[in-house]
Amino acid sequence: MARQPARRPDWRTRFVTEIPAAVALFDQELRYLAASAAWIEAFDLSRIALVGRRHDELRKGGSEALAEVQRRALLGEGFHQLH
Repeated sequence: MARQPARRPDWRTRFVTEIPAAVALFDQELRYLAASAAWIEAFDLSRIALVGRRHDELRKGGSEALAEVQRRALLGEGFHQLH
């Protein structure tokens, strides 16, 4: 049986984890695929395994604005800067 090569993260995951801005990548069910160090720090998520989990299950309260942005993004709306 041939040995499978180690799986490398795809370019999107590498991009998000290496970018110096607060950025996260979610799937269509709003589960984390990747997050930058700045995002993890901004939401105080450093002690939590993110991949495969929803933000609203990790942080109760205060996520309404993020949930609205995610909902609108899934509909195709783009966002450049949020306040």
